[in-house]
Amino acid sequence: MTHEPLVEQLRGATDRAAARSIAYDVARLAVDDAVAVTPGSANRVVTAVRRLIEDGTPWRPDAFAVLIYVLDHAHVYRDLRAEARTYRGKWDFGIAEEEAVERALDGFDGVVRDLLDDPDPETRSLASLLLLRVSGEPDADRELLRMLADAEPDEQVRECVREAVQGDRRTWRWPAEEI
Repeated sequence: MTHEPLVEQLRGATDRAAARSIAYDVARLAVDDAVAVTPGSANRVVTAVRRLIEDGTPWRPDAFAVLIYVLDHAHVYRDLRAEARTYRGKWDFGIAEEEAVERALDGFDGVVRDLLDDPDPETRSLASLLLLRVSGEPDADRELLRMLADAEPDEQVRECVREAVQGDRRTWRWPAEEI
């Protein structure tokens, strides 16, 4: 299955539960067996989800969760290359996809930064967790997040902001996986 029908389903979702379920399916297309990015589709999924957010989807938290999930897995092939004593190009296809995922999010930090003051606390939480993963100015954004943590009225959002600032890069887990 390609990502286009699923992204369109996410765009047209009528409620939060449906959006969350579809977002999970979208992320599974981009991350192969919850291990590494899927060569040939991860970059396209990230590009489509980015466009969805930029177009103003009401399901921004779910779209952010997809991006966080993919970014948290966009290092496996490069890690394998780094561990190999003699590298002979075995993982070039995966490395290229990981780099394409990161390029697809170039310049996206401004959009994420703008959503740090969204009325929805879940959007603010996930925007804070995503920002430093895509930031072109991580030191400035870390300082911005510190200031936001002090001013944030919602405790859950404050915790997410603090987690982002501390650099706690635990692999993203979907809410259903926490149960």
